[in-house]
Amino acid sequence: MNWRTTKLSAHGPIFCVAALVLTAAIFLSVTPTGNTVIAESKAEADGDAGLPAATTFNANPASLGSIPDHVGACQTGASTPRDVTFNVIGLDGAVNNVELSMLFGAPVHTFVGDITATLKAPNGFSRTIFGRTGATTATGTGDSSDLAGPYVFKDVLDAPTPNGGWWQTATVVVATAAMTPGQYRVTDSGGAGETDPQPARSMNGAFTDVANANGTWTLSFIDGCAGDTGAVSAASLTLQVIPDRKRADFDGDRRSDLSVFRPTDGNWYVNKSTEGFSSVNWGLPADIPAPGDFDGDNREDMVIFRPSTGTWWILRSTGGTTAIQFGTNGDIPIARDYDGDSITDLAVFRPSNNFWYIKDSSTGGTHFLKFGQAGDMPVPSDYSGDGEADMAVYRPSNGSWWINYSSNGSLRLYVFGNSTDKPVPADYDGDNKTDIAIFRPSNGQWWTLPSTTFSPTVVTFGVLGDIPVPGDYDGDDKDDQAIYRNGVWWLNRSTAGITAQSFGVAGDIPIPSKYIP
Repeated sequence: MNWRTTKLSAHGPIFCVAALVLTAAIFLSVTPTGNTVIAESKAEADGDAGLPAATTFNANPASLGSIPDHVGACQTGASTPRDVTFNVIGLDGAVNNVELSMLFGAPVHTFVGDITATLKAPNGFSRTIFGRTGATTATGTGDSSDLAGPYVFKDVLDAPTPNGGWWQTATVVVATAAMTPGQYRVTDSGGAGETDPQPARSMNGAFTDVANANGTWTLSFIDGCAGDTGAVSAASLTLQVIPDRKRADFDGDRRSDLSVFRPTDGNWYVNKSTEGFSSVNWGLPADIPAPGDFDGDNREDMVIFRPSTGTWWILRSTGGTTAIQFGTNGDIPIARDYDGDSITDLAVFRPSNNFWYIKDSSTGGTHFLKFGQAGDMPVPSDYSGDGEADMAVYRPSNGSWWINYSSNGSLRLYVFGNSTDKPVPADYDGDNKTDIAIFRPSNGQWWTLPSTTFSPTVVTFGVLGDIPVPGDYDGDDKDDQAIYRNGVWWLNRSTAGITAQSFGVAGDIPIPSKYIP
């Protein structure tokens, strides 16, 4: 088994990218017809489904205190910050939702226009919470209202924001009176050329690329004008994350497990990395394994799609079984989490008309979209890192990838590959975004376009006839190049190195291969 890494050469896949506007495709919401629960049996406890609850972290007490007053002319020179810190631990996944609370006192801070507040994540990403409120010139002092609180900043408010917004409140409140406590949206900083009022901005959008929420978060306060002082007496940071789930992880330890479906006997054979070997009879010879987490417990469920009847048979890891008719003969099962609730949704791609049919687990509704053309291969995955699978197709005729990003509705075209390549999208760089990648059977090369750098790389790992089975086999949050060869798994682990393990026999279907076409 040869292994090497190089940059893109003249002999590699053609690569280009173009941004387009999606105008031809129409997204429709319909009543969930054509999908029938045929049979269902539930266990006593179904476990926790959906996204994990948000976790609140109080500020480190030693980091609270007075905000140093500015020295010198207003908005000139550097000021010493008050850095309020939060030690975030125990979160598993990328940031999905951020909420920030702050209270000023002992004493309250006079003159809100003095202060710029900025939240910084451990990886350096940041977002202005508010700054130079009321100032529209380079050296303007801004509004003279005071800061007391409590003030809560988040994207989705539980109650109407006071006076219509942060800057609007500053205008309404008289000089030396405190800004009205309540929930607010964040705003950009004031200054030269800025408008009054500043519009509300998204806080979550600044932190969705924070793949690991753990570490020290910092809420920094800067005083821009002399003569007004005050202190931060309390603060809290509330975070919700999207669980970092792994392909074919049957025991919930964030590692892909060696696993196969044997058509000859309908058995699933799984070698769990923490719980050892198990086998379950679940399927018939013509069934298609379609794994996913259908109960939201962070463990893969054994699921088969029966083409002859269009029926999904789901064996939940929390207990109980369900049979649902959703699809027809000839459909390709593409179950993924399309609505971002951390539960896999039933979905099929119909090559006869290039329609996608998706049954949202969060609403029970069914959506369909025409996306693709004859010969396209569906490659749905989370290419934007927002926790929702994006509709995408690989077009072998010209090596193009068409991705419909759920995060902003944009459509992008990437040319990366050729007609004989096999698409193997996965998160090879560990940023919680799926990377465009192909496996070239003719020479065993893996060509990858990392979302962090967009600088193509190539690794030779495999030979003609191998089945690519990318997954995170060493638990370092990066998917590994891996191939299955007649019962032997060859793993090129990004941290632990190359290994070969026997598990399965010729003719078995390796479960990780069902995440790629």
